[in-house]
Amino acid sequence: MANRGRLVHLRAAIRNNPKVHSQRSWAVQSSCGTTYCMAGSAAVLAGEEIDWDTALVDLDGVLSATELKNGQEIDDFAANWLGLTKTEAFRFFYCMSESESLEMLDDLIAAAD
Repeated sequence: MANRGRLVHLRAAIRNNPKVHSQRSWAVQSSCGTTYCMAGSAAVLAGEEIDWDTALVDLDGVLSATELKNGQEIDDFAANWLGLTKTEAFRFFYCMSESESLEMLDDLIAAAD
């Protein structure tokens, strides 16, 4: 069952700092700053550290991470921490727009009531 408290905390964190929310990748580090998708944001909120040492680097020097320092995949950790089923996590983490992901987050919170 989805953890309503953690979902609400995630929503507040993203709404309070929308510049760090991007559904482009789990975690991205560039000269413009660091952004996280919903799964990456959840992992960071939980106190986990992104493993930038294993991140892919593109031609512009942008890092794109998929793993945490504890060795877990970001999306697997986030799904478990938020209490999401595999289907919920897939739909939530793989949506392509920030607005769509926020709508889905609100839907998950409502369903957890």
